Amino acid sequence: SSLVPAEPFADPYPPAVAEPPPVSTPDRSYRPGTLLLPRFWTPYFSRSSRETKLGAVTGGTDALFRHAWAADAHYGTGTERAGGRLFYQYDRFWPTFSVSAEDDSDEARVGFVRSQELTLRATLPLHRTFRAAHSLGLAWRRRRETAEQTEKPDRLDLGGLEVSWSLSTARSFPYSISPVEGQ
Repeated sequence: SSLVPAEPFADPYPPAVAEPPPVSTPDRSYRPGTLLLPRFWTPYFSRSSRETKLGAVTGGTDALFRHAWAADAHYGTGTERAGGRLFYQYDRFWPTFSVSAEDDSDEARVGFVRSQELTLRATLPLHRTFRAAHSLGLAWRRRRETAEQTEKPDRLDLGGLEVSWSLSTARSFPYSISPVEGQ
């Protein structure tokens, strides 16, 4: 029983790549300002029974999704007025804060109705699991509707507090573009 020496080891793979040098720039605090610039825009048109609206939408978020915003500007061919919507959400702390504003006009039988709305909202996540998410919201809404270009212009002011509870059972999968299979 004589021992036969093993063949010498020959590595068939190329040598490992050298480690990159350490970063030489100093740390700095997170500044989302330049990241919030618009990253897209898309034109649109919508047709209701009395008016066609032509517009464009844009928006942006920072890398950590702490700030998100969207803007819509449109022109109504029937009312011959410009309108728009703005939305901003700040999601760094609990609760999540959001504000939305809208100025829109719609044709009426005589003249048109201009509606202006402002909503301030705070949403607190209550419970989150893989299967469901619960949240509680508190909002302050203010809405003004004005009948314009009529014999007797009229104005309606609405406003108040809103308390809401939300439940979502929709699931997100790695290759899905939006939540699915739930309510």
